[in-house]
Amino acid sequence: MPPVPPAVRRLFDAHVGLRVVIDAALEGRLGTVRGYGATAARVSLGCYHILGGAASRAALDHLLPDADLGPGVELVPPHDPGWLDALHDRFGARLLERPMRTFSSAPLTTDRLSTFVESLPAGYALRALDAPLAAQLGPALAPHGLQSHPSTEAMLSSAPAFGVLHGDRLVAACTPYARSAGGVEIAVSTHVDHRGRGLAGGVAAALARWCLAQGLHPAWTAANPISKRLALRLGYGVGPLVDGFILREVPHV
Repeated sequence: MPPVPPAVRRLFDAHVGLRVVIDAALEGRLGTVRGYGATAARVSLGCYHILGGAASRAALDHLLPDADLGPGVELVPPHDPGWLDALHDRFGARLLERPMRTFSSAPLTTDRLSTFVESLPAGYALRALDAPLAAQLGPALAPHGLQSHPSTEAMLSSAPAFGVLHGDRLVAACTPYARSAGGVEIAVSTHVDHRGRGLAGGVAAALARWCLAQGLHPAWTAANPISKRLALRLGYGVGPLVDGFILREVPHV
């Protein structure tokens, strides 16, 4: 997909969060961009549908057809009362707030990250993922970059992915969810049977450290408290909140 025209890019200037995800789509690297005339647009990448431009109910209905609103989709408008009104008007009680916190990578240091990489407990090994190891990514290790990339090759060519092995089993992973010219949105996960052992910190630090060495921003966006606390332990600074929503399932009658 080619980069989108500057006029479309400007529709997303109001977004302060998920910039790597937005820019990856606007640069033509990953995801899709859908327009509503010259006034509004939608970036879709992985679980995210990100809205930009002038809000209206007509624009929302065009940019978010029902067929695109499957389970797990996250709706991200700019911080704009018009978009919030349109979303509430269309979805009513189905709309559930899920705000996300962005984090600043400016305070990160290679030395601090290295302490996490080097402190995995006995019995665990950190590895760069290749295609056979990446094949172990699945629902038990979500989120991960295979949910946003069209193939394993595409994910691994955008940035390295790292995993923690317990024997031959992949039990934690940090993968590139999106890559822009300036950064990598990283996705971290640990299998439920191996949580609480510092694995997420070690594997996330490995990818964040690689990003710093390349002059890239290792972007971290989190909605759940565990991920937020991990970002702070790694040395990230607190950034702005991002409006986010998911849809409640319609009950069957």
